[in-house]
Amino acid sequence: MSLKNGKTIQCKYCKKSFYLSRSQLMKGRQYCSISCSKKGKPSWNKGLKNSQIAWNKGMPLSKEVKQKLSEKLKGRIAWNKNKKTGLIPKTAFKKGLIPWNKNKKAPYSPETIEKMRQSFLGRPAWNKGIVNCFSESTIEKLRQAWFRRYPNIESHPRWQGGKSFEPYPIEFNKKLKRQILQAFNYQCVTCHRGPAEIALHIHHIDYDKNNNAPDNLIVLCNSCHTKTNTNRNYWENYFSNMKIYNTLSSLSI
Repeated sequence: MSLKNGKTIQCKYCKKSFYLSRSQLMKGRQYCSISCSKKGKPSWNKGLKNSQIAWNKGMPLSKEVKQKLSEKLKGRIAWNKNKKTGLIPKTAFKKGLIPWNKNKKAPYSPETIEKMRQSFLGRPAWNKGIVNCFSESTIEKLRQAWFRRYPNIESHPRWQGGKSFEPYPIEFNKKLKRQILQAFNYQCVTCHRGPAEIALHIHHIDYDKNNNAPDNLIVLCNSCHTKTNTNRNYWENYFSNMKIYNTLSSLSI
């Protein structure tokens, strides 16, 4: 529909009808709004990988230009002088500062730890009820990365020749486990947690399943028992030096 001094046309992008004055028609306007104009007009650098190319790219500097730059920069101190890593973030540790937790065995006091524990009581875990936390593609990527690092089971640092597949002897039964748990008062020897907080296991100090002597068995929680799978020599010496076997000498096993 045309008017006296203008014309109604259709937007080139959204196909919406809108009115243009005579001056706007002379300018060649085709879109009803700025947003339609941005969406409808193709970008000038669309499809170009390097749209902005320096005018002097590939051109070596002449000796005169190099001399001028050298004279201009004389006396200036480089911004990265004496800096090993160049740009240093604000969170980086500065040389000479003393860490706040230096010579502190525990960074937090028992009162702070108790407050933190109380604040987390009753909060459900973020992954509670989730069977698979990762997608199938992520699991496949993790599996491939694992096999690239350890192509066979023998190359894993925790491989002990297949000891975990060996069966336990008959004497390592429920009665023996109950006696060991009673001797240690149903508590982990390292963290002193009980069955109400975490699962308890019976651990062989020398990692020999066939050695079920009372002085070779201790009680560990699930978390502490997992730690003993690495650095076995350290843990064997650690538990051997602990004076915890007086209560076990009276057991008739």
